[in-house]
Amino acid sequence: MKTPTEWLRKLTALNPSINARLGSGNERFAPHKPLLLLCVMELVEQGRLAESRLTLTAELALRFQSFWRVVVTRWTTKPDLQMPFHHLSTQEFWRPLTKDLARSSHRSLTEIVEIDLSFFTAMQDPEFRRRARGVLVSHYFPGFEQVALRELTGVGVKEAESAAEEIKDEAREFARSTGRDARFRIQVVSSYGFTCALTGYTLTTVSCSSIVDAAHIHERRDSKNDDPRNGLALSKNAHWMFDEGLWSITDDLKIIVAAKTFTDSSPDGFSLRNYHERPIYFQQGCTLRPDAKYIAWHREKQFRG
Repeated sequence: MKTPTEWLRKLTALNPSINARLGSGNERFAPHKPLLLLCVMELVEQGRLAESRLTLTAELALRFQSFWRVVVTRWTTKPDLQMPFHHLSTQEFWRPLTKDLARSSHRSLTEIVEIDLSFFTAMQDPEFRRRARGVLVSHYFPGFEQVALRELTGVGVKEAESAAEEIKDEAREFARSTGRDARFRIQVVSSYGFTCALTGYTLTTVSCSSIVDAAHIHERRDSKNDDPRNGLALSKNAHWMFDEGLWSITDDLKIIVAAKTFTDSSPDGFSLRNYHERPIYFQQGCTLRPDAKYIAWHREKQFRG
């Protein structure tokens, strides 16, 4: 059993891959392991990880991919969640298991991890989480990303301000915007249960990626608004059609279609026209609803009907 102090020390020794071509500072560190640990601590913070067994799920993948947006300009490879999910076991944070709960020997087989009990216990303490996040963010990420990650996680405001002073004003605001956008995506997509609000369609890959996006109702470049009530979870096609103003929403949350502004056809019989006057799709248990003022803006400014 390790003490919280020992776990904090282990967080400084994750042994990430290094790309020396990116520089000699924090920018050379691969972000996979620290990002996943930040995601796990957020799950604990939000009461979404009640036991020490963590499963590879669409929700975990959503968080990891959203956090990845902070580092995508530096680390341009595809975010592979399975890699840190398996390999953090080498630092003893957890034990990798197959779906049958046998010891996993390869990342392609790891679907569950059993978190070390002393590490899981340490994460229940808010002060430990605060310090652990500070260690991870300051140790493995350059200044721009530190600002974005502190904005995303909502912790370390003073530290964020200090880090922000080290970069130019426009870069600072972009970093904060990146963090807010990632937070918006997590809140909206997870609240809608990874389901398209137009079609009710859900698709999650075996690697836990989802087909749906977090769409702004009042477009962000105009509103600068990342309130989750300014969002809808939409599949790629539905998102594009919404941004084009081909459909919108009434105050009583029914779909309206600008049928005279487009032609469409499909061998499978799909037509946007068929959704006219249908209610927006909410999975059972979804409590998030779009705010009337954002819907009104979309009808007035975007909708072509």
